[in-house]
Formats: sequence, C-alpha cells, structure tokens
Amino acid sequence: MEKDVLEAARTVHESDDVLIVSHIDADGISSAGIAYTACKRSKIHKLTQRLMGQANSTLTEEELEQKLESALSNDNLVGEHRLARCASIISSSERLLSSGCSDEGSVRAILQRAKEELDTFVDKETDKKIRVLFAKKMDPDTIKKIQNDPSSLIWIWDLGSGYKSQFCKDKLLITDHHIPDTNGHPKSQSCTQTKLWFTFNISEINPINYGLEGSTEGCGATVTYLVARAMDKDNIDLAQLAVVGACGDMQDHAIKGLSGINSIALKDAVENGDVSVEDDLRFFGRETRTVINYLKYSNNPTIPEISDNGVGCSRL
Repeated sequence: MEKDVLEAARTVHESDDVLIVSHIDADGISSAGIAYTACKRSKIHKLTQRLMGQANSTLTEEELEQKLESALSNDNLVGEHRLARCASIISSSERLLSSGCSDEGSVRAILQRAKEELDTFVDKETDKKIRVLFAKKMDPDTIKKIQNDPSSLIWIWDLGSGYKSQFCKDKLLITDHHIPDTNGHPKSQSCTQTKLWFTFNISEINPINYGLEGSTEGCGATVTYLVARAMDKDNIDLAQLAVVGACGDMQDHAIKGLSGINSIALKDAVENGDVSVEDDLRFFGRETRTVINYLKYSNNPTIPEISDNGVGCSRL
C-alpha cells in the first residue's frame, strides 16, 4: 500500500487543478476537509518555492530555506499566512539581490512580481482550482459531472470504488473502503469508448485491495489522510479529522477501538497532541439528547431495563 500511497501523493501534488468528489456523511466530510487542506497546502508550497526562486541572496539557497522554515515553524503558520510570511522574509532581507543585477530598482521589480503572484494565488487560485463536489450517492448525474469535468485530477472519496466501470476518464484517484467494482468494461451511457476501464489512468487505494477489512480497518478519511501525510509530513495535524471520520463511520464498533489504517491516524493524532484516548461508555448524544433518550438509545453496552426502554429510563 505504501508505494501506491506515495504515487497518489505525487499525482495530487503535481496537479494544478483538482475536483474533489465526496460523500455526504461523517467519513466523506472528514475526507473532504483532509484532502482540500492538503491540496491547498501543496499549492502554497509550490508557490513558495517559486517565490524563493525569484530572488537571489548572498545567503545560499539552503541557508535561506532554513531561515524561512525556522521562522515558519516558530510562528506555526499555515495556508496563505505561511506564504505571506515567506514573501515578507524574502522582501525584508537586507542582503537581497536581483537575478543577475544588484540595483535597487531590479530588486523592487522582482518583489512586485512576487507580491502580484501572491495576490493572484490568494484571490483566484485557492477557490478556483481546488473545488469540492458533495454527493449523496454516485448517481448518473454525479457520474456525468465527473465525466465532463475538465480538471487535471479528480479525487473521489468514500463512494468511488464500486463505480470504476462507470468511468472512462484519465487522472482519476479513488480513496475508498467499500467493495470495489470488478467489471471490465465501462458501462456508463456517457462513455462511448470500448477499452477496458483499467487501461484508463484510474488509481484506487482501498483497504480491501490490501487484505484489510473495509468496515473496521480503514475508511475513506483514514485512507485520504495517508495520502495527505505522504504529500507533506506537516499534514499530521489532519490526523484528527481522520479519527472523526473513522468514528463517525462506526469503524470502532466491532472491537471498541480503532484498528488497521485507522489506528495509524489515531496514533498520529495522539502524538501531535490533538486527540487523547480514554476509557468511557460508548453512548451517543451526550450533548444533543435529553437524558431519557440518551439512555434509551444507548446499547453499547446494553443496560438491562434501560436500553430501548423509555419507561425504564423515566423511572431511573
């Protein structure tokens, strides 16, 4: 799986525009948050490198990069703030030189181009080229939208594996945990091509394909997190979203805990200080239900004369 995850991360990182297709449930929405943030940070990283390349300094490239990374890690900044700080550090360097020229006018021109590029990114790139499409199911209308979308990469979570034969499209990445489609030929009405689906550039990362159980050992969010982490180790802060997705998908139901790929996300979230693990009753609705309904609909563990017993709950 590791090789496929790294290849998927490389594909996402190299794509200029991405359409994200996500299922509308806890797993899918968590996946959307993970992938959107990872894609956005990837674009920021590439543009940061471009900004660094637009100006030369008496510092070596390695020294300048270390200076930037040190400042960024101290401030713990991400997103546009991270890019803005990089531009600020470069522009405020007293020893900044232009590319091949050392006059002040050339330096100003380079910095102006960098700032314009920054503005373009913040105003247009983020919203225009990383888009999210939520879908209740992979119905014909959703399939048609995917088929006709011009994005250089389409990334589908939590509902794509069972529909591979519906697509005749290159640059498709599926991170899912449902039973994969084993049909050989595209059968979508919008597809006029006759070649086998696996001759298209369709990548799939699914726990089932690696001998894991898709209902307890990996969900869309945790698989998506593995790709995000492979894109950038700093994306470890997204592990907490993967844990939310796994629990929301009831992946912890069988063993009263997270296993398989899910346990990787949990371990990262704990090590990053975002999640703590405690032994507790597995009741749902502590903050949203009345006490009676909270007890009535809680059956893990089952409480005699209380679980599914409104009268018993009222007496208690």
